[in-house]
Amino acid sequence: MALILAAGPTSARDCLDYATYGGPHGEPPLAGGLLLPTPAVDLSIQAGHAYLACGDGGLWIAELSEPTSPVLVGGLDLLGDAATVAAWGDWALVGVGSVLKVIDITSANDPQWLQSLNVGGRLRDVVMAGSLALAAADSAGLITVDCSVAFPFGSIGAVTTSAPAWSAAASADGATAWLATDAGVEIVALDGAAPMLVGTLVTGRAMRRVVRDGDLLWAAADDGLLLACNLTDPRAPREIRRHTIAAPVLDMNIASGFATLVCADGRVRIAGVDRRGVLVPMGTLTTPGETQAVAAFGPYLAFADGPGGIQIAWHQCDLVLDAGIGIEPRARLMGVVPNPLNPGTTVIFALAAAADVRITLHDARGRTVADLLDEHRSAGTQQVKWDGRLADGGRAPSGVWYVRMEAGGRVVTSALTLLR
Repeated sequence: MALILAAGPTSARDCLDYATYGGPHGEPPLAGGLLLPTPAVDLSIQAGHAYLACGDGGLWIAELSEPTSPVLVGGLDLLGDAATVAAWGDWALVGVGSVLKVIDITSANDPQWLQSLNVGGRLRDVVMAGSLALAAADSAGLITVDCSVAFPFGSIGAVTTSAPAWSAAASADGATAWLATDAGVEIVALDGAAPMLVGTLVTGRAMRRVVRDGDLLWAAADDGLLLACNLTDPRAPREIRRHTIAAPVLDMNIASGFATLVCADGRVRIAGVDRRGVLVPMGTLTTPGETQAVAAFGPYLAFADGPGGIQIAWHQCDLVLDAGIGIEPRARLMGVVPNPLNPGTTVIFALAAAADVRITLHDARGRTVADLLDEHRSAGTQQVKWDGRLADGGRAPSGVWYVRMEAGGRVVTSALTLLR
């Protein structure tokens, strides 16, 4: 028998009203983007490529070797409404109506449609739990596909949920899945011979998105409610916080101390997050289109931006959440672009608050060979260029060099490769 769990009450102090959202650190800047032939509604990033589900436009593939300048390299007409996508290994799994289509992406320039799996319900979300694909379908519940077996995929499992399913997330060990459904958060055991429904966290709302971040499960409802749940017992999640967002959350990425919330009012809300489920508003991000989905890779966020195609933004800064609900601002070395380089490059960094910044270049022995910046800078994402020359004016030879940044009481180092 499935266990029924009730979401517990939370105090008024735990509720954050985001109606006047706008954090002290400003708006994270867009770093680049690419318009696509058709609007993008979902995306998955793997091995330097973005795979975008684009409705009746099928699947489009963008190369991200230069993340701030995505390049369209391939596409495939899937003869239907591509609504969700997940990439793993040599495969992309795309939800097209009630059919899960398996695409060979060995060559991003020439994707091949290999297999179609009819799941019996409209596919809303596909995510990967290791090599296991989890597909949430409105009337069919959860469908699992083992992508580690030899193609064609035949190891398929299914469990019918008590209400239409909208999205899925899984535990780190792949033994448990959580589904956002109209009945709450439904819990599925994946470690048996077949997936089995083992419980429901009753939230009193129709849930739309679930995301796991370490030992926390985040669940978003269709009315703007956002729950943080403790996963000490993955099959009995316990609500510890609830937040009120000014608009329903369409998609979210929560990891590494950041929450990125794609909302139905067209705004992308950025917040710091801690292990107690506390959210600290930082700011909002505006994209040129209508953002539908988000994925993180390295120091970047990628958005499926509807008519805006794919848009790339920086994570603005690091956060360390203190014992209360405040934040300690920190500096971040975002990256070196291009890297490898010839003859020069741009060092990109971000400050959560104004600070004295010193950026220097060092050789493999740690000796300072060039001073790139030594001045007070205001908060925000900024950059400084290196022309490939040393302090004496001579050209630096090929090899590995190190950029060192001191700012806000923090020291960060990043390697770069010069190719002459």
